[in-house]
Amino acid sequence: MLDSSLLGGVETVSNRLIKALSKDYEISILSLYCKNKEAVNLFPDYVSQHKLEFSDEVEMFAAMELFFKNNSFYACINQIQELNISSAVAKNCYDNDIKVYSVLHNSPLLYKVGFEDSNYFIINFLKKIKRKFVWQKNRKYFLELLKYSNKFVCISENCFQEFKNLNFNMQNVIMLYNLLESSFASEYDVSNKENMVIYAGRLVVEKRVLELLQCWESLKNKNDWTLYIVGSGYQETFLKEYAEKKQIQNVVFTGHKSDIRNYLANSKIAILNSLTEGLPTFLIEAGVFKNVLIGRDSIGGTRDVIKNNQNGFLITSKNELLEKLELLIHNNEILDDLAKKSNYVNKFFDPKIIEDWKTILKN
Repeated sequence: MLDSSLLGGVETVSNRLIKALSKDYEISILSLYCKNKEAVNLFPDYVSQHKLEFSDEVEMFAAMELFFKNNSFYACINQIQELNISSAVAKNCYDNDIKVYSVLHNSPLLYKVGFEDSNYFIINFLKKIKRKFVWQKNRKYFLELLKYSNKFVCISENCFQEFKNLNFNMQNVIMLYNLLESSFASEYDVSNKENMVIYAGRLVVEKRVLELLQCWESLKNKNDWTLYIVGSGYQETFLKEYAEKKQIQNVVFTGHKSDIRNYLANSKIAILNSLTEGLPTFLIEAGVFKNVLIGRDSIGGTRDVIKNNQNGFLITSKNELLEKLELLIHNNEILDDLAKKSNYVNKFFDPKIIEDWKTILKN
């Protein structure tokens, strides 16, 4: 993986897969970076962890080539999302007779259309022009990944369809959901929930946490409801200062939490307003804990998790986010009815997911 110290969604689902496969395989992790020096080790002690030493990208690719040449691995599950690096990993495995299974955790369309992270028209216009040239490179890297990978894995049905619509050869492309342990919520009581709304994830522009804060600011009659923002990122200070300057009531910033299950057990509504998600782990976990889900109907796999008007709402705008928040907070009957249908996410417990992984590794 690119950086095991980031402790984000990719690292979390990788850890779950490692634990599930460790009964049958000896597992090693290669992390190219370790930017978060204060990160707690997420992975089991029995896992060998390797980090490459390099000072620039040229040295990184050279060190990577030497690493795979000097280690006789049976297979590699390639979790890197930067396509140029991911394709280099796949080629090195291919050259050294190592099976490689490349997993795309992002929306394929993200690499073509990008996303708008600015309110300024001219900036977004220039980004669209640049994106046309970037897509030419990204398409080349995708073709290399398909060439060198034994299997190319999309993690949601919607992402699989996006990839197909980009006119790639789908012969070695499969869809496998990220794994979630069946015991994930078994020790937690969800019968005494509080009036809590929760967002958990990185505090970065593409997650649109500022927009969530602005909706919360506009929300009338919040009464005893509280918004919990769980996570950290480069926008953390800015978001805290914004909430303080605007005197937004009933907002709690918790910082990064390695385990959010206590929060999910107590909350009633979970919101993810991201511009793109491959498969939103946070929403799946929140659904397991019987939260009503609100997610942006963006590119990627949010539609795999939320069935609109059944276990929550898919929204397309800031105004719609505010509208659905007001509806749920002020109408207990609708809130309770949607929460009862949260078992829609139980498909992510399917033991067939790990059996499918074991099958493709053997074959």
